[in-house]
Amino acid sequence: MDVAGFTFLGWYMLTEAVRFLTVDERVADLRARGLSIDDEFNARVLLERVGHYRLKQYWYPLLDSSVQGRRPFKPGHSFQDVIDLYQMDRELRWLFGGPLETIELNLRSAITSVLQRRGIPFAVYDQGFLKDHHGQRRSAVLHAATLKHKDNYKFLETYENQAYPEISTLTFEERKAFLQDVVKYPIWLMLEAITFSDLSLLFDNIADREIRQEITGRFPLWDEYALRKFVHRVSVLRNSVAHHGRVWNKSSDIKSRLPIFMEDYYPINVDFRQYQATSVFDILTLCLDITENLDGNDWWANEVQNFVSKQPKWVLSEMGFPANWKHFPHWQPVVGN
Repeated sequence: MDVAGFTFLGWYMLTEAVRFLTVDERVADLRARGLSIDDEFNARVLLERVGHYRLKQYWYPLLDSSVQGRRPFKPGHSFQDVIDLYQMDRELRWLFGGPLETIELNLRSAITSVLQRRGIPFAVYDQGFLKDHHGQRRSAVLHAATLKHKDNYKFLETYENQAYPEISTLTFEERKAFLQDVVKYPIWLMLEAITFSDLSLLFDNIADREIRQEITGRFPLWDEYALRKFVHRVSVLRNSVAHHGRVWNKSSDIKSRLPIFMEDYYPINVDFRQYQATSVFDILTLCLDITENLDGNDWWANEVQNFVSKQPKWVLSEMGFPANWKHFPHWQPVVGN
């Protein structure tokens, strides 16, 4: 085959691979691959409103993984199973909102309190306070992140006008350079403006281990290494929650581990040197510990218990729940239920 022919064939195959299917074609394709669709109207509505690529994440686990190429569905599955998984994931994302807020607010407050107590409110800008990354100053990254969200937080402008009166005499371009090169924000203002991801970046890169440990003191019994990695993990989780992404069985490349005090809760045959603590079960367990200690109520534990009790065994297995999960300390029934 000549080059021109190969190019045309490649173009044709690529076009077919990425061709957008209409809703009617998508319904026909799902049926042809063995998915039962009893309520076609409802299926069409969901495909149109939610979108094929988002829903695909929920029918993918129902496919026969033993088949290569265009996989058929395992026998016995229907479009209602896809809807059930999608709705379950929506509920799980909503559930995560509570502990994510608890972790984020307590970490912001803990960092502020520690640096304020030590009398170093501008420590983020000090050489050596944060670990550099391939020559990149972390302080510059966090300062830029603060400026990025400046228009949303008027208290930053109030601070600038009070701390740097000369700023009122500058032109727009001069002011822009002044904000970039001269202004420094105290930690309590910076932490109100930056995102959870930037907050995780700050905490993970504080060079002084003693300061990291003092911040970790806000989270009872946790060791600072486990907390740093866990915060990084849930900051990524928060992005999925905020952008309506799949959560229930999403794997993570972030290396983590359980806090030392929790190792006694897990089976003795678990090798904690290799343990990643990234399954949904692990994350929920750690969130149960944090909300129990920091929120001081059983509301979230009750909601999680109710959510889990409704899920079939195969779904819990995909979420990393071990067969004996009910015997783990944080998963004991809440007293009074």
